[in-house]
Amino acid sequence: AGSRLGQTCMAATASPDMAKPRRFVGLPIAWVVLTLLVVQNSATALMVASSRRPAADGAPLYLGSAAVFLSEGLKLPLCLALIAREEGGVRPMLAAVRRCLLRVGDTAKMAVPALCYLLQNRLLFVSLSRLSATSHQLWSQSKTLFTALFFVRLLGQRLEPAQWLALLLLSLGVCTVQLR
Repeated sequence: AGSRLGQTCMAATASPDMAKPRRFVGLPIAWVVLTLLVVQNSATALMVASSRRPAADGAPLYLGSAAVFLSEGLKLPLCLALIAREEGGVRPMLAAVRRCLLRVGDTAKMAVPALCYLLQNRLLFVSLSRLSATSHQLWSQSKTLFTALFFVRLLGQRLEPAQWLALLLLSLGVCTVQLR
């Protein structure tokens, strides 16, 4: 038996449930999640860009680091509530979180991407203070290009022709925005 979080903590597991496409409001969950991610990313860029414009009266801007700290601080109770729901209460949630945190090796490995994510969120405010929302969105997508290049060069993997075409179109989009 054991808790679901404890079973999946820091490890991806395949289950028979994953074979059936999950649905939400009659739509495949993958499409719902994709739509929500597009809306969230677009809204974030537009709201941060508009809120980081200097005021006409010269009032100081809010600190980007404070906004990052606040957003992460809001995610923590939400995540703990979802874990408590999944585990069946607060005590089982605390036990499951404790088990995950006590796996020091796995927790330390997760520190590297967590710090990269923190840096990325901090740089989001810097870039949106200096670029238009459109330029920021396209330039931030260039990380996909570099990830693909590292995937091929460092890991020796192959990309399909359609994937190369998608990377070419992404690069052209970034170049086109910079021409205006």
